[in-house]
Amino acid sequence: FYRYFRDLEDVLDSALVHAFQSMAIPRGSPEPEDIRRNFEFWLSRRGLLDALQHSGMLDKLYEYTARFTVTEDIRTFLPPEDQSLWQEAIRFAISGSMGLIIGWYQDGFRKTPEEMARIAYRMLYRPILAKR
Repeated sequence: FYRYFRDLEDVLDSALVHAFQSMAIPRGSPEPEDIRRNFEFWLSRRGLLDALQHSGMLDKLYEYTARFTVTEDIRTFLPPEDQSLWQEAIRFAISGSMGLIIGWYQDGFRKTPEEMARIAYRMLYRPILAKR
C-alpha cells in the first residue's frame, strides 16, 4: 500500500485527483441538469468525503475545485466591465458552491440532489440580496 503512497494524505490527494478527473465539467453556463449531476457526483463519493472529514482534509475540496474546474472560459460569463474581477469572482463561486456541497454532506445529505440543484440554480441566476 505505502509502496505507491507516502502517507494517508497522499492517498487522499490521489483519490481527489481521480474524482475530479472523472467529473463531467459543463462548458458554458450550467443548466439545472448539470447542477443536479454535480450533487449526484458528490453524493456518490460519500466515502471519499467521510475520509476527508475524518482526516481533517475536507477543506482541500476548495483547492481541488479551483485546480480542476477553473478555466479561462469562465471570463465569458462576466460582463465586460467586470473582467478585471474574474479572479475574485472565481474565488467567490468556488467558496459558495463547495460550501454548499460540504454543508449538505455535513447535514447528512438530508435533501435530494434535485432539491439541492434547485437551491443552487436559484442562487446562481437570481439575486439573493435584491435592492429595494
